[in-house]
Amino acid sequence: MLIAARGNETHKIAWQKKTVPVTVEVIWNPDPTISADVYFDFLWEADGAYFQPPNQAPVFVHAVLETTATMPANFIRFCAWPGFFERSLLEIAVKNDAIYNEGKLILEALSWDFQLVPDQIGFVSPRVISMIINEAYYALGEEVSSKEEIDTAMQLGTNYPKGPFAWAAEIGLLQIYQLLQHLWKAEGERYAPAQMLVDEVKSLAA
Repeated sequence: MLIAARGNETHKIAWQKKTVPVTVEVIWNPDPTISADVYFDFLWEADGAYFQPPNQAPVFVHAVLETTATMPANFIRFCAWPGFFERSLLEIAVKNDAIYNEGKLILEALSWDFQLVPDQIGFVSPRVISMIINEAYYALGEEVSSKEEIDTAMQLGTNYPKGPFAWAAEIGLLQIYQLLQHLWKAEGERYAPAQMLVDEVKSLAA
């Protein structure tokens, strides 16, 4: 199997953490018209479309903020936030059964565990973690405790691998904010970003 992938060094490192059969060849950042069996575009959400496959092979695209409604039928969504792609279970979302069946065969050939989830903004895990982070910022704004103490409490009290502020630092607070903003507009007030989170994003951009 030949895989054409577009991404940066961080994405390459995440890929190397996944188990890939020796029969699979991966070419990074090739010519966009390359003919491959499957394509992985880690930069699609940030930089837009790149690959122009001469066939209708599946194209896996990092797309947390957008559903497949506006995508070609051969696109499969996944999340490439830091710490997500290298997880043991890859969440995917598709437009129809035909492309799901093709994607399923590819992921099984790669020996990767995956889960088909609803084709909604934010998948499942990114939504949950973003909400946890947002609630932590609400608590911080109410002076419940410090970032460090909230992180420690969440790890010890819920057995989370990371505290919410550590997660935010790893993923990137801007990405958390952008997802919350999209969910807020699409689904209502419960996703409204905490003011302290908004202020911190603004300070990072300044």
